[in-house]
Amino acid sequence: MNEYYTHLNLDYDSESLIKESKVASYKPFESGYNNGTFFAYAPTWLQGRITNLDDFPEIKRLTEHIAHKINSSDVRPRFYKQEANTAVPMHRDQNTKCCVNIVLSKKAAPVTFEDIGDVNYKCALLNITQSHEVKEYPEERLLLKFSIFDIDYEDAIERWTSPVIKIDQGVDIEKILLETSIIDYDGQICLQGVKGNLDPYLGIGRSGGSKSWERPQTHSHKSHEFDQSIFDCNYTNSILEKYGMVHTRLMDVKPKSCYSYHTDIRKRLHIPLETNEHCWFIIDKQLHHLPADGSVYLVDTMLPHTFINCGSEIRTHIVSQSIINPKLFNLS
Repeated sequence: MNEYYTHLNLDYDSESLIKESKVASYKPFESGYNNGTFFAYAPTWLQGRITNLDDFPEIKRLTEHIAHKINSSDVRPRFYKQEANTAVPMHRDQNTKCCVNIVLSKKAAPVTFEDIGDVNYKCALLNITQSHEVKEYPEERLLLKFSIFDIDYEDAIERWTSPVIKIDQGVDIEKILLETSIIDYDGQICLQGVKGNLDPYLGIGRSGGSKSWERPQTHSHKSHEFDQSIFDCNYTNSILEKYGMVHTRLMDVKPKSCYSYHTDIRKRLHIPLETNEHCWFIIDKQLHHLPADGSVYLVDTMLPHTFINCGSEIRTHIVSQSIINPKLFNLS
């Protein structure tokens, strides 16, 4: 792993971000410490704070994307303007554990790490706890920085780059299979509803009949509102509560079948219940087999993916929306 930076293939609209940069209110950077250093008051290094994300739709979208990608509950976007022919001296960021930076200027100075030298990038995850600077350059440098205050660089890299992460084990899948055997469904069914509506097909999606996973959405509820247990399955419901699972479905993939290749807007928590050796996730064109051994997985379904069952036996699993949960990686 590169200990200093990782280039990111993040989908963003540069033109929209540049337009939004003109809405921000800029002031000289001030560290809050009157110690006579450059950072005490930096009139050539301007910070554009973003107080209401609703006024910055593209930044809001990216903030939410980054937060869910790494399970962070404290991502703060800001613009920085470094005037032409000025420098930002060597330093380590205070309080910020890492950041996602997007350089919006067509030409700009690289970031220079004390240990490894110059790094040119357009979009990267940076370990700004390492000493770094930005040297003089003949043109203004416009930067959008997403400061991350609760996830360190190493964890952020793992969560960003690993399509499948096992977060826990020891779930009694036989007990879940026994409890859910009373549920009659075809393809998939919700295990959670919303307050006032425990219809197990309310949150299934698209178009089709009551027993089809293609039933149309006829509601305006957010995924996190699907947190009300529908069925009398005490152990299963306790597992959903333990892992903060919402909008949870019991699903199966029949033999010799697969889903379409698609992306989701959030990651998914996944518990395999029944599987065979010929079942795979295909995530970003890479194969991943998840055994039914009581493990709980966080799957990056924000990447292009499908699931395929090439075997002769049905594959059953529990899947839920992943909400930002600071305890998710510390449950064992």
